[in-house]
Amino acid sequence: MMAVVYCVVAEILPKFRLLKGFVYGYAVALGAHYVVFPIIGIPADFNIQGFISEIIGTGLWMWTIETFRSYCRAKWVGYSTAVEEQVALGLSK
Repeated sequence: MMAVVYCVVAEILPKFRLLKGFVYGYAVALGAHYVVFPIIGIPADFNIQGFISEIIGTGLWMWTIETFRSYCRAKWVGYSTAVEEQVALGLSK
């Protein structure tokens, strides 16, 4: 679900794709582990191995989503980003 939110918002706000979505992905992971988990009663204890795993896993997850989103957009529309499309159509500089 959060990947779909990312894909929709990335079309509207190009800066949302910062670092191939890693910033968004890490914010979602932190929100899940430190906000949602405690609310539903799951402990959010992290050791250094868990933290490193979370960073690597989140980076890979978001890189995969951004790569797939960009590939599909390029195939379907002909442009990999909305900004690229706007420039090509003369709607933006």
